[in-house]
Amino acid sequence: MSATSLAITAAIVYFIFSEVSAFYAHNFITRPITVCPVLGMVLGDVTTGLMLGANLELLFMGITNIGGSIPSDVFLAGTIVTALVIGSGLDMESAIVLATAIGVVAAIWSLTVRIVFQGALVPIFEKYAAAANDKAYTRLAIIGNAINPIFSTILVFAAIALGADALTNLMASIPEFITRGLQVASGMMPAIGLGLLMNMLWSTKASIYFFFGFAATVYLGINMTFMVVIAIFITLMQVYNELDLRDRLKAVAGSAGEEDDLFG
Repeated sequence: MSATSLAITAAIVYFIFSEVSAFYAHNFITRPITVCPVLGMVLGDVTTGLMLGANLELLFMGITNIGGSIPSDVFLAGTIVTALVIGSGLDMESAIVLATAIGVVAAIWSLTVRIVFQGALVPIFEKYAAAANDKAYTRLAIIGNAINPIFSTILVFAAIALGADALTNLMASIPEFITRGLQVASGMMPAIGLGLLMNMLWSTKASIYFFFGFAATVYLGINMTFMVVIAIFITLMQVYNELDLRDRLKAVAGSAGEEDDLFG
């Protein structure tokens, strides 16, 4: 596949995911674990797409937009490196390092586009709101959401059309201490991502499951996929037990209320 065809294909997939995310789904549909395998399937290499999706999801796990922070654009970075690995022969290790740099640059690009493009629409929205023209207001919102992804799609096309060689040469021109810093950062980010998630989700009651899963995979050599299946069954059992307990408490509360009415 030529560089142009590869760039067009990846750009189309990126644009479709962007539109689906804007109108029909949550932002998690644009995570690498979803985008990379689908793009890999389109490009004819699902295995590489799955491997990249898992590695990039681990790399960017826990990264989210909190307050005024500018998180890495994992969607755009995942799309670009997946296309380059499958279509241009970029090695996996270089792709992970490259994704870190692309994510930061793409985040700045996305923020700039939002400020300029969406900011230009604000006076029009205010005009329609002041005139109570709800149809025009809704129509502009739909058009704005439909057009907004085009700017990042152009960036995806341009980056992939340049090819892995151009990006590799660009990386080679970067001083070695910066490249090493990116490599160290890419190695630390999975631990940071897991730490952020555990900080949000950690519970003393649930900690037993975490340590059980760790011990089972490390010391007993249980396959990770099998551990996921076990976790699903444990989760379902706990959910059903809590629902059953809730129904029983409602029944007890209802019978207590009837006794109060009878003897009150």
